[in-house]
Amino acid sequence: MLTRKTLSRLCTAVALSVPAFSAAAQDQTALQVFAGESTRAVSRIGYWDNATQSLPGQFSITHGTPPWKSEYAGALEQLKGQRFRLGDNNWPTFDTNIPLTIAGKSIAPGIYYLAMECSKDGDFSLVFLDPKEIMTKRLDAFQAGQTTGGIVIPLKHSTVETISEKLTMKLKRGEVDVKKATLEIAWGPHKATAPIAASFQS
Repeated sequence: MLTRKTLSRLCTAVALSVPAFSAAAQDQTALQVFAGESTRAVSRIGYWDNATQSLPGQFSITHGTPPWKSEYAGALEQLKGQRFRLGDNNWPTFDTNIPLTIAGKSIAPGIYYLAMECSKDGDFSLVFLDPKEIMTKRLDAFQAGQTTGGIVIPLKHSTVETISEKLTMKLKRGEVDVKKATLEIAWGPHKATAPIAASFQS
């Protein structure tokens, strides 16, 4: 039987444990501390204006890179109707200093924490959360299921033949229109994408 821990890792979710960190051996009734190091990946798009010799804007995404395991396959059905963790360890973050439109949803300049969501119909979405609210509640990324609200960005999900051994979240620039880009999330045989359009303030 699949456990909740296993299910929360599937399709860009990660286990409720914190594998890269270890707790100091202490009395279980006392305050415990977690410490350690982990690897984070960054994908970024920036713009350069030759006319003004300036940077009119940029946006980036930073996240953990948990490995895919074959045991995660087959549990997709169990994720329906849930919001869950994306990546591992700290919250993945999206940072933009220009207005964006992602899959038709407006994203104002700022820094956001990210989570994933699967509807009861099996449709996946990326959720942009206000870090201030998360910090006020002192929620760790593994508690993503306790969050509410946020900006829900619909994703186009597909199953591909090429296996992504680790979670990747890439911002791919447009080949024709430089103001267009694509967010691509890949983990195992799963890929999810969303179109991005950047706008520049005069």
